Amino acid sequence: DAEDGVSNDKDRGLNFRTPITELALTAEWNIFRLGNPSGLQFAPYLFAGGSVFRFNPEGRLEDNWVELQPLGTEGQGLPGYDEPYSLTQVAIPVGAGLKFIIKERVTIGLEVGFRKTFTDYLDDVSSRTVNYLDVLSGNGSLAAQLSNPTIKDPEVVDFTYVRGGDSLDAYLFGGVTLSFAFGQGSGVDGRGIGCPTF
Repeated sequence: DAEDGVSNDKDRGLNFRTPITELALTAEWNIFRLGNPSGLQFAPYLFAGGSVFRFNPEGRLEDNWVELQPLGTEGQGLPGYDEPYSLTQVAIPVGAGLKFIIKERVTIGLEVGFRKTFTDYLDDVSSRTVNYLDVLSGNGSLAAQLSNPTIKDPEVVDFTYVRGGDSLDAYLFGGVTLSFAFGQGSGVDGRGIGCPTF
């Protein structure tokens, strides 16, 4: 936000980065079968499922990145405010990709996935109304500074603000996959990629 071109966002002076580690279980639907009788050597696919992810938003202060959740930038943990939000959440992944046969039993894929989450804190920002002096007195000067960097006067009295919107967060990612088929099948044939046998 601190460097974007939207004035009502830029005025908040906020910035963040959020490392995410995810474990997902998805089901995949191949729209066409690879290696079908028409000789198709690529095929699109769709996927959906569920995931658990761990995230940790950080804000930039001068030349350093500071973990935001422990600070309570929206008064978390103080009387009259919410409890600290959990850094472990669940999401619904959906996406699409394209697989290519590069040799017998080996495929490579390109995919893009969308994750709908159930948290509003990927960026440490929600629709909570915050009082600057509450954060300053209860959670400290660092929490207050990162809560609203536009406030330069530490003597400001009873200044309340809302840092973000009320929509739940989501994120996108792209990836490259490499798949191998094992077993006694003949690899790529008229029936598609050979599958493992047990």
